[in-house]
This record gives sequence, structure tokens and C-alpha cells, in this order.
Amino acid sequence: MKNSEKNKTLKNIMTIIIPIIFFIIILIGINKYFSNYIEDNYKPGIGSIYSNEVKDKGISLLNETLKSNDILLMGSSELPVPVDQNPRNLFPNNISPKNLTITGAPHVQSLLNAIKLGALETNPNNNITIIISLQWFMTEEIDIDGFNSNFSELQYCKLMNNKKISTELKQRISGRVYELTKDSQLSSNVKVYSKLMKNDRLAGKVINPFIFLKEKGLYLKNSYESLPLINDHKDSNKKEILNLDFNQLEIVAEEQAKKLVTSNNFFTEDEYYEKNIAPNLETIKNMYQNVDLQNSKEFQDYLILLDLCSELGIKPYIVIVSTNGYYYDYTGLSKDKRYSYYDKAINMAKEHDFQVLDLKDYEYEKYFYYDVMHLGWKGWLKISEEMARYFK
Repeated sequence: MKNSEKNKTLKNIMTIIIPIIFFIIILIGINKYFSNYIEDNYKPGIGSIYSNEVKDKGISLLNETLKSNDILLMGSSELPVPVDQNPRNLFPNNISPKNLTITGAPHVQSLLNAIKLGALETNPNNNITIIISLQWFMTEEIDIDGFNSNFSELQYCKLMNNKKISTELKQRISGRVYELTKDSQLSSNVKVYSKLMKNDRLAGKVINPFIFLKEKGLYLKNSYESLPLINDHKDSNKKEILNLDFNQLEIVAEEQAKKLVTSNNFFTEDEYYEKNIAPNLETIKNMYQNVDLQNSKEFQDYLILLDLCSELGIKPYIVIVSTNGYYYDYTGLSKDKRYSYYDKAINMAKEHDFQVLDLKDYEYEKYFYYDVMHLGWKGWLKISEEMARYFK
């Protein structure tokens, strides 16, 4: 009787397990087919597309950049600035014959970049540039709505399954994810996973199979949604390697900027000034005088990003972007505060043995910025040149 009951129980278990195993095998097989198709037909032009959710919240297309030994530029709202010197227009070139992929959107900051990198198939030879902006550190907490609008459940699940990343770091990331998503409209799965993972190793191990299955399903969806982009660019030609003279390009940059910056002492593009600054000169005077750049939770997220890069064994090129000194002097965020922030951010990267591009001495460089915060003609040219020389 006992053996009969055992056999019946075993049969019931196998009835559940076998379909799951077949489902996983089929899922992996379809994923493999899509991955091979994407790899065979990927073209670098896809990498220049700004703020595309399939690319930026996904894995499939970004992994192709890393496999191709291209440059991955991780940024935010500065990436679409409409100047000829934007690196999207200057790679590949005679100094660095590598293609460039950009990833980012408004409100993408350190934690989202950490999650993204933790989800990708990285290796120590990857060419990765990460832009860090002062504006991210101006409030105690980061923009929660902005975080949630850019959050990728796929990338988070993939990171949680990444064996290169320590449990301790996964817990730190999950703690921040739960803190930022608990009151959001995001999938309840994310809230459950992050709540369990943030401080309970055993619970994390229990839910790992569910995260694994969720990741495989989301990865399949991302690969399928990537196909239209792949097919749209399948017949595009290989990008021409540009022959650049950066000294000459600087002259051109200044000439172009002078035509568009004529009417204001902040040296921002005229139309931007007339629309956003001129009507508000009285309102913005000293409005940032009480801002504390040293105590933002963004520093906590920035440290997570740096620690994650170290655990993955990658050496990103960290760009500490400066900001428009004329504007921030006027709005009361003192030069001393700004320089203290720059020094802290730079030192944190150097403590991780990462190379840093320090741009703080360009705060008052005319035409370095397009507006009050985003890089412009000379600013983007500087970064393009430094990246080209760094990633020869």
C-alpha cells in the first residue's frame, strides 16, 4: 500500500515536472534561434537610435555591441543634443575605428545603468563609457517616476541570475529597487522579488527558479520585438570610417556655435534661452542656493554602479560631466559646492581603479554646453576626441 502511494505521488510530481521541462527546452530553443538570427543580421546603425525601449530596456541588441567590440556609451538626456559634434556622428573614425552604440533616456541614472550592465554579457575587454551628471545629485532622492518609467524587469531578472555578481551586491540593488518601486504601477513580480531578495538569502534562493523562468520569457519577448529593428537595418551599409582632424573640428564647432549663441550671457543656444531662461530670470535667481550635492542617494547608487563594474571585471571610462558655470552661479549653486561634488565623484571612480575624464575646468568654456546642463558643440567634441583616443 505504501509503495502504491509513493508511486502515485511520484507520478503526480512527474506529471507536473515533465511539461515544465519541455516548456523550458522549447523556450531555450526559440531563444537560441532568435539570438542567432539577430547576431547574423545585426548592423551598427541600430546602435545610434536614441531612447528606444526595445534596445535600451532589452538585452539582445546591446549584447551585439559588446560582442562586436564596439563602444557602448551610457548616458541620459544629453545623448540627443542636435550638434554635429555628438559622438553619434563621429564614429567610427581614423583614431578609433570602432562603431558606437548609445543607450539611455531622460532620468536614466547610476542604478539603472548598474542593472543594465549586470544583465549584459560583459567581459574585461569591453569598451564602455559611462556619463555621470551633476544634476542627478541635486535632490536627496532620485526621480522615482523617472526610475520606474525606465526600469526593465528583464534586465533586473537577468542581473539576479548573473553568477558573477555577489549576493551582497544583489541585495543592495534589490533594496534600492524595492524602495523605488514599492508604490509604483510596475509588475507586482518586481516588488515581490526585490522585497524578498533585499535581505533574505534563503528567500532569494527559493524564488530563483521563478526569476529564471521569468527572465527566459521576457528575453524571448525582447528578442522577438528586436526583429523589426534588425530587419529595417539588415540591408544598411557598413559605416564609413571618418578621417577626422579634431583641431579643425574645434574651429568648425566654434563657428557653428557662434551663429546659434548670440543673445545671452549664459552662452546657451538662443532659442533655448528665449523659451526657458529669459521669462524666468527673477524666479531662478539663487533658487539652488540650498541644494546639497553631497548627501543625495544618487551617491549610494553611483557606488553600486562602481562596485558592480569591479565585480564584473570591466573597466569603464567614467566621464564626470561638468555643467554651465554661468547658469549655476546665477542660480546660487556655488562653485565650491560644485567642485566638491566633482572631486568626490572623481575620487570614488579612481578608488575603483577606473579611468576618469574630468571636465570641471570647462564650466566657463564658451560653447561647451548647448543649454544650462547638456553638452554642446565643444563639449561633445571634447568627449568624442577623448573617447576615440581612449578606445584606439
